Amino acid sequence: GDLAITAYRLIQESLLNIVKHAEAKKVSVHIKLTNNHQMLFIKVSDDGKGFNPDIEAPGIGLIGMKERIASFKGKLKIQSHENNGTRIFIALQTGHLASAADPITGTL
Repeated sequence: GDLAITAYRLIQESLLNIVKHAEAKKVSVHIKLTNNHQMLFIKVSDDGKGFNPDIEAPGIGLIGMKERIASFKGKLKIQSHENNGTRIFIALQTGHLASAADPITGTL
C-alpha cells in the first residue's frame, strides 16, 4: 500500500543522497515495526563525510522526504557531523495515532 511505497521511496532517496554526496564506504538500513504495529521506524546510516543538517541543501531530495513523512504524520531526524557520517531516523504512523513517536527512541 501507500505506506510501503512511501517507506521504499524514503529509503531510496536516502541511499541516492549517500551515493551522490557522502563518499561513504559503509551504509546500513534498519527497518522496525513496533508499538503494536502502529509505527514503522527506518534508520539509514553511513560513514561518509557528513554535512550540516541545519543548512537546507539545494535540490528537492530532503523537501520531498519531509513531505512524504508529513503525509503519514511522521517525524524525521538527521544527525550528521563533518567527517563522521550521517544517520537518518524516520518514524511513520501505520495507523491513526494522536502523535508520531520519537524517531530515535521509538517512544510516543
